[in-house]
Amino acid sequence: MGLLNGINYPDVIGIKTLFVKVVGTTLAVSGGLCIGKEGPLLHIGAIIGCMMCFLPFQGIRCLQNDVSKRQMIAAGGAAGVAAAFGAPIGGALFTYEISKPNTFWTFSMLWRVFFGTALAVFTLSLFTSLDLHAPLGLSDTAILKFGTLQAQASSFLDLPAAIAIGLFCGLLGTFFVWTSSNLGIYRKKYINSNFKKICEAIFFGSITAACFYGGVYIRRDSCIPITNLEQGKDDHVVRFMCPENEYNTLATLVFNTEGGIIRSLLRVPITLEQGGSTSGGVDAINIPSVLIFLSLWVFFTFTTYGVWVPAGLFLPGIIIGSSIGLLYMQFMLWCGMEIWQIGGQSYIIMGASAMLAAYCRLTYSLCVIMLETTQSINLFLPIIFTVLTSFAVAKAFNRSLYDYAMRAKQMPILRNHAPKRTKLMKARDFMTPAPLFVEGVSSVKRISEVLQTSCHSFPVLNMSGNIIGIIPKNFLIVLVERHHWYHHHEHKHGEGKQPTQHYRTSDFRH
Repeated sequence: MGLLNGINYPDVIGIKTLFVKVVGTTLAVSGGLCIGKEGPLLHIGAIIGCMMCFLPFQGIRCLQNDVSKRQMIAAGGAAGVAAAFGAPIGGALFTYEISKPNTFWTFSMLWRVFFGTALAVFTLSLFTSLDLHAPLGLSDTAILKFGTLQAQASSFLDLPAAIAIGLFCGLLGTFFVWTSSNLGIYRKKYINSNFKKICEAIFFGSITAACFYGGVYIRRDSCIPITNLEQGKDDHVVRFMCPENEYNTLATLVFNTEGGIIRSLLRVPITLEQGGSTSGGVDAINIPSVLIFLSLWVFFTFTTYGVWVPAGLFLPGIIIGSSIGLLYMQFMLWCGMEIWQIGGQSYIIMGASAMLAAYCRLTYSLCVIMLETTQSINLFLPIIFTVLTSFAVAKAFNRSLYDYAMRAKQMPILRNHAPKRTKLMKARDFMTPAPLFVEGVSSVKRISEVLQTSCHSFPVLNMSGNIIGIIPKNFLIVLVERHHWYHHHEHKHGEGKQPTQHYRTSDFRH
């Protein structure tokens, strides 16, 4: 979000930042940290969008202003999100919702961003087809793939599940925001050198690998026979220390890719239904393994976020929420429900959506992203209910994680609502007794008076006394230094007579 402020990034700095993002994200994800790569893709897209304004081509120089750079940055970020989730509409809505305090969005910009996201998804599909030597297809084209979901219609059991999962994920997301914001204060105070930052990243990488391997080793005897449902899948099962034709559930979750983890969790309901599992079966889902897996991801996600590496939070939130949804499915089985009645995959998707809404505080864009990623329109209402429930619960306790991160970095971004202390104040309570302003055409004397004050900007009034904009003090100083007179009355003077010196300030209104 800091990139959406129109900060002037030269092309050299942009290339350096882009290189650091790509290399840092690759090393952080491959190092086993509990972070995601979809978040940095948003930053990479925003950097590329800003760099487009500095291309050495004729006609590009007109884009080197704050308005154009904001638009290009928003379009680049939306393209990054669209490529990550295969969601062109959700990518555009995500950038719009996350930058809603800003006012640079217009209708013409919206369709341009939509075109950019659609082009990003098409380009990804093209290169994916070339890499796999497969015919060009536009379905299920994304860096993060959820796999094939069951097209099962939603039932009334999904609504109580949406409220329950949203309530629990909202409370967990609130705790995540509180933990991350407080750890950020200590990191800023004690991790204050590059050497300490590198040591912290190495420490978390080592302790994460040790704890995950230790958890798998503790459950080394938890082996399940390999069925035909697990064979021939893209995400292989891991035997670890199990005998032949058996695999370890926790090892399969831990030693798989992040996308593979999500697909493995989504495959559990299909395995139970096609395998003929009965309701209430204690062994239907390996609960101890799922609990250990969930606890490790929750602890290391909460503590790792803030380490000085490019990190995203989408995938960790999806993994944590999916595990919570899977546990809720087991709870329904304990209550005597059949697996074909409850549709367990919907609970997993609802858990992922609720966890993301809990700390990102996104609503409609998140719903569209999840619907486009899963390609299941039947989950529309359950996702809406669980997102709104999680959002309302989390908002009752604290603000978004992005808000705390921006305040910690002291980014000068205006919030979309006034603080409680100033919400009921009147303009006369904080304005000077004689408000300072400049007319659309002001005299030298008037400009001199306002420049001697401590104010940094002044309202500009037209001939009728109505406000038409605001002009900063440095703009007025530039006018004075360059002697930009406004000769409006020049035709009334004869030859040899000097016209009255005025400034036309209305040309600099915002």
